[in-house]
Amino acid sequence: MRTEKSDHNRLHQRIAQRLLDDIRQGHIAGIPPLRRLASIYKVSFSTAWKAVHHLSEQGILSTTPGSGTRRSGEPSQSAVEDLYRALRTRIADGSFRVGRSLPKYAYFQEEFDISKNTITSALEKASREKLIYKRGRRWMIGAPRRLAGPARRRPIVLILFATPLDWLTFNRDPFQQPFASALFSEFRDYAVRAQLVIERKEARIASVPAGIDEIKEFIRESADRYSGILVVNMQSPLETIQKWIKEFSRYERPVVLFDGSNFSGAISRSSLGYCQCYYRCFFDEDQAIELAATSVRDLGHRSIGLPYFRGDVQWMRRRLDLLEQTVSRIAPGVSVVRSCLEDEFGGFDDHRSDESRDLSPNDIDSFIRKFSVRNGDSNKTDPRASHLWSRAQSLRELLTIHKTTAWIAPNDFFQQKLYIWATLVGLCVPEDISLVSFDNSAESFIFPLSSIDPGFSYLGYCAAHLFIGDTAIAADRQGNIPSRCRLIDRGSLGPRPGQSAFPPWSRRTRNTGADHTASDTPRDWRLTGGLW
Repeated sequence: MRTEKSDHNRLHQRIAQRLLDDIRQGHIAGIPPLRRLASIYKVSFSTAWKAVHHLSEQGILSTTPGSGTRRSGEPSQSAVEDLYRALRTRIADGSFRVGRSLPKYAYFQEEFDISKNTITSALEKASREKLIYKRGRRWMIGAPRRLAGPARRRPIVLILFATPLDWLTFNRDPFQQPFASALFSEFRDYAVRAQLVIERKEARIASVPAGIDEIKEFIRESADRYSGILVVNMQSPLETIQKWIKEFSRYERPVVLFDGSNFSGAISRSSLGYCQCYYRCFFDEDQAIELAATSVRDLGHRSIGLPYFRGDVQWMRRRLDLLEQTVSRIAPGVSVVRSCLEDEFGGFDDHRSDESRDLSPNDIDSFIRKFSVRNGDSNKTDPRASHLWSRAQSLRELLTIHKTTAWIAPNDFFQQKLYIWATLVGLCVPEDISLVSFDNSAESFIFPLSSIDPGFSYLGYCAAHLFIGDTAIAADRQGNIPSRCRLIDRGSLGPRPGQSAFPPWSRRTRNTGADHTASDTPRDWRLTGGLW
């Protein structure tokens, strides 16, 4: 009996030695599972387990639950896969931008709690998949950039507009300008030529293809240099846009629709006959609205005002509806009050010229004059606080009747006017009233106003690399690529005040609730930023 037991003990030791020899000589690639190991050496599962355990006690092998068995010092394959998948995902969604270097090893060690050997194995695997490459001592994201060759050999991306005026608006509009800047910056770095094309033949300009026939002829002349088309169409109906997208999908090159207003959701790969080369880069308005509502809710505000402006504007109506629905969903106890502002604040008409939408010193002056008191001299006005307060009935009711402590404006253009009015009547932002809006336009920097950035810079980056084709871009099955919105807090958001905000010069009797306003109260009028 004792002899049989000693033979059994020596058996697992012999199997352990055979296993070690096979590993060193390369007869076994890696360490197979125990059942496979028992089959190879024709022993029981228990003996195979004892053999592996014996080598583990000697420090030759390492066993980790759920990760299998490996030689000591070798990285866990599951840990390598986890880091590799994380790298692939972050490169695809733009968290790690193509053309930039990866973080240092210490970054991955701290986040994933892994060894340097594991990081090296994951980076080498990503390199074999051409997600990254080595330049000197640094790992760079994407493929090596090609040098800019002669202009006649550079890849060409067409950019389709309805009219040349749309092209000018695309480059000047502060709302869409981040998309254009990111797009053309990537094109410049990767030696890609952008070619303007016009949809309407009657709107042709010299040396620019216009109409479907001329554009197709240009693509035939470009031969294999044609890399795809970007559709930026702000005037044509959806049916026309879809027809053009179908036409260019036949070339099997990326067809990218920039949907900055999020009105083209009906166009998808399924509606185009499952065209896999179609992508839609769109403004994720739902995320932007949720960010605005969450920022106000988290600061403790219980009554939110939604000032809006006269005019039959589709995007504004939809934005107000989404704001009400979002607030009721994420903060059931918070009240939302809509308020249509007076004509003095200016209506909004989608058909107005672009120049009239720009916020300029003249626009600010004319806005203030509408609320001001005449001093006898027609060339001089007095923006007296009491008069400004009495003229804006809708805003006064938001503060005194509805007790709102935060306002969400439809866009930055009108948030600036709300800020001017609040400052001139003596309200402190954000101590008395918090303000937030959308677009993060360039004019937002004039005033300390918080805004939701629509994330168009990220969309421009994604669109560019869809045409360059050097890395995978994350898109859903229908080809949708949503923007990444973020809150830019410049100081106009603050916690809910202890009581409703009222102008400091206003005398209030609590018992009767009546207001006795000192209309002749002197005031030193200075607008923040030295504009007044």
